[in-house]
Amino acid sequence: IVYSRARNAPARMQLYKLANRSCGKADMTQALGKVLIVDDNVEFQSAVADLAALANCSATRATTLREARRVARDGHFDLLVLDLDMPDGNGLDLLDDLDLAALGQVAVVTGQPTVESAIRAVRSPVVDYLLKPLAPEALTALLERAHLHARARQSTQSSTGGDFSGMIGQS
Repeated sequence: IVYSRARNAPARMQLYKLANRSCGKADMTQALGKVLIVDDNVEFQSAVADLAALANCSATRATTLREARRVARDGHFDLLVLDLDMPDGNGLDLLDDLDLAALGQVAVVTGQPTVESAIRAVRSPVVDYLLKPLAPEALTALLERAHLHARARQSTQSSTGGDFSGMIGQS
């Protein structure tokens, strides 16, 4: 269903119900979570972006690691959906170049899993290693975590008057 982008009404309704059930009744006037989708498959990107929108998350897309580096440096994200097999390298290489505190949760998605990539993902801050095609329920669970991260980030910003998402600990 994720690859088909759910163009027909019953499938779209199923995605909407999944998104509503998992994400609750957030204020629909403003996106609660921010998702960065790094995948060279435009159809997959669109499907994830559609589900993110239904779950009240804004989605930013990147089709290369170079583009992802530029986009990720300019903003904070609550969820990074990262493909491994990118035209300009391995998706996990992106994690070495970025402020991981600004990325929130990291989920690897791949259609070509290997033992090496799984081991490397486990050693990094990846929360999920998922195989394509993905079930909508798997993405919905990730988006729910993005909402939790966004709420925590917004709570920190409002209570401290600034963005301290990269700091660890409390006083």
